[in-house]
Amino acid sequence: MLTEWDDFLMHQIISTMDHVESSDPRWHDRYWFHLGDLHGEVLLGVGMGVYPNLNVMDGFSVAAVAVKQKNTLVSRELGGDRDTKVGPLRIHVERGLRRIRLLLEPNDFEISYDLVWDSTMPPFEEQTHFQRSRGRVIRNNARYTQSGRFSGTLTVAGRTWEIDPERFWGVRDRSWGLRPGQGEPIPPMTAEQRQQVLGAMGFGLYHYNPVQFPDYSLFYMHNESPEGRVNVIDGGLRFPYDSDREDEVLRVTGIEHEMEFEPGTARFRSGRVELTLRDGSVKRYSVTPILPCYLAQGGGYGDSERWHGSYRGKLVVEGHTNDLTDAKELDRLGYASDYFSEWRCDDGEVGYGQVVDALVDDVRLEAERGPR
Repeated sequence: MLTEWDDFLMHQIISTMDHVESSDPRWHDRYWFHLGDLHGEVLLGVGMGVYPNLNVMDGFSVAAVAVKQKNTLVSRELGGDRDTKVGPLRIHVERGLRRIRLLLEPNDFEISYDLVWDSTMPPFEEQTHFQRSRGRVIRNNARYTQSGRFSGTLTVAGRTWEIDPERFWGVRDRSWGLRPGQGEPIPPMTAEQRQQVLGAMGFGLYHYNPVQFPDYSLFYMHNESPEGRVNVIDGGLRFPYDSDREDEVLRVTGIEHEMEFEPGTARFRSGRVELTLRDGSVKRYSVTPILPCYLAQGGGYGDSERWHGSYRGKLVVEGHTNDLTDAKELDRLGYASDYFSEWRCDDGEVGYGQVVDALVDDVRLEAERGPR
């Protein structure tokens, strides 16, 4: 179907702009943002995606404060309208790769914000990720990550923060293509059943860690099978705009880690990470979580009812609250978690960013996970 978007010189395939190159229902195009507070009072995750083959645009806002996590989830029919607005949630690119505005209007679920994200360094473009299991393409997607700072206002559960870029650091990514858990139903599963399914797909330990320091940004992704076999290593360093190294990409070539988890759970407690870089240098970090949020159910990652791309209606705004003092609730939420963390390098550099952590192998049930 022809839309106004077909007037732009942007076509990539021999079809109209509302079509993509694959008929796979999992095909998606998505934003993801993470706002972290250096004081540890609040954490915000925001996402929005389109699923052209499912006729859906949806999004989420997940905010963790003290002992609660507030979740607002939105969905609408896509049709020919590619304006990045779903009910109260809007994402507007004011300047590509440099400035993006995020707006969530007041709603019934106790999260609202008017934020501007400004990049501090060029993006890191990941390698194209391709994975096949038992003949089926599990993953075939592109993605880039980028560091920045937030400004504006954020209100959660009746409290408003004035967002100062010196205190509120942020990262984001953009991804498109096919990946697990997107655009397809996820049956209800116990933790053990989920462990078996993800293990069969080759996922034992998954880390997706974007971090920024004053003088560089760091990203790395690391995926191990349940047996400890490394399936994916990707990552690198980027450097500030207008510096002598602005155009340089210093890639990660090796990763060693020791991760400690809360006994008997997948909840991250602390870590040591050693990264070998392409120039032969080595960086070693101690990682300490500041504040977690749980994206699995709160943002639709792995939610058996409201999975990403699920059709909810012409326009639906939903929400709920998670009790972060409830051990059973944390066990249900905790297999895929996002921890705003301090990254302290042995050379004295201190940065802040994520530990996006999914631990799904048998070691999850042990008191600790040892070195890998």
